[in-house]
Amino acid sequence: MFDKPKESCGVFGILTPDRDDAAVNAYAGLYFLQHRGQEGAGIFVAAENGFVGKKALGLLDDVIKEPELRSWKGPIAIGHVRYSTTGSNTEKNAQPFVLNIAPNQQIAVAHNGNLTNTAKLFQFLSEHSAISPESTTDTELIAHLIAFLLNQYQCGIKEAVARAAAMLEGAFSLVIMTSDELIALRDSFGFRPLILGHIIDDKRSSIGYYVASESCVAQYKNFRYIREIKPGEMIVIHSNKYESWPILKCLKQAFCIFEFIYFARPDSRFFEMNVAKVREQLGQILWEEKPADVDAVVAIPDSGLFAAQGYAEAGKKLFRLSFVRSHYSPRTFIRPEQQARDNDIYLKLSDLAEMVRGQRIVLIDDSIVRATTSKKILDMLYRGGAKEIHVRISSAPIKFPCFYGIDTRSKKELIAANKTIEEIKDFIGATTLGYLSLEGMIQATRLPSNIFCTACFNGDYPTEIAEDDRNKYLLEK
Repeated sequence: MFDKPKESCGVFGILTPDRDDAAVNAYAGLYFLQHRGQEGAGIFVAAENGFVGKKALGLLDDVIKEPELRSWKGPIAIGHVRYSTTGSNTEKNAQPFVLNIAPNQQIAVAHNGNLTNTAKLFQFLSEHSAISPESTTDTELIAHLIAFLLNQYQCGIKEAVARAAAMLEGAFSLVIMTSDELIALRDSFGFRPLILGHIIDDKRSSIGYYVASESCVAQYKNFRYIREIKPGEMIVIHSNKYESWPILKCLKQAFCIFEFIYFARPDSRFFEMNVAKVREQLGQILWEEKPADVDAVVAIPDSGLFAAQGYAEAGKKLFRLSFVRSHYSPRTFIRPEQQARDNDIYLKLSDLAEMVRGQRIVLIDDSIVRATTSKKILDMLYRGGAKEIHVRISSAPIKFPCFYGIDTRSKKELIAANKTIEEIKDFIGATTLGYLSLEGMIQATRLPSNIFCTACFNGDYPTEIAEDDRNKYLLEK
């Protein structure tokens, strides 16, 4: 929401061999993942006579209506919700991407992440096959690579996917649909999440399996969580069973710590840790590191709520809800004019002046990227009568661009890369400003530091970034 790091997308796939309502269940799964992307959505089903479905710009319920959803009959479905991280938000870039890979054979691919060797892969395919991209996404590149390897080695789809995965660099959690199988895999670092679950009937018997970006989908009526798909693991679902294939060797984990801080839904779990609980712990440690002598603790909804609760609890301070968030304001992705985007904050968020008037408050948020929105929010609170506004951020300063699926591609976009904390404080108009330390972030997760990617905070990139991809994305996400 607002001036936040944006994650690339959410993926979902389902196979229920004895049912034909995979599309409806895929819609439900994507509904639980809508927070991961609001610019585009799509669902395709492996129907009797080929793939049927739809993808377009917009929210899920704008793109797909109930009558057409229920008309797509089949036991396998794949879905995607998208945020464009490295390129234009156009309909041709919506996912899943469907490709004819052989006579009477199709695949559909949905991708969460960002490749870091797209230029090299594009050159390889240009030299070895007649590739003519329809979109500017690396997802299409992956589909073409699978098709090429399938024909080059005259192998099955599982081997082609495994060979393709070995050629990909960067972050990728993939879901791939064929006419009779569902395949899911994660890169060897496990940058982006991917989980496995199963569907049960009224007698609690398993009737199929699903894969999804987050465990929150298991809140749906007959979905049940099994486990996280491991880094480098490929899951193949066929009929009413699944097989696990360790296709990539995991030498180092690099799970994006921003999943805990901001991206994931509070009711999701990673490494058996509840996201909401971790966010509360971020706030508690933030109080220990950066206390503030104030009358009340407030938060920017919804991203700062759990950290603010933890901060208030640790400091024995009053926690107050001081904003009303509108869920019906115009969507910024269809508002290209800069002035319109700048004004959207005033349509999305209203302050409760009576809660802050004459008060010394501490405002909790999870991150600051460009700080333009933070400045406007503080102005709203001052106009509401706040006496002092102490800002506390439940993550470290974001100083480095991300090449793995977050939309921070340049240091020029990151205020912490160009200004000191004191200068940022003055820019947004805060009385004081304090960030959580990187060490405090890790401590809040209660997990080892060596399983996380923290490159956007310290520049320690887990992989080599090809120069062409570092300086210019040939293909856009």
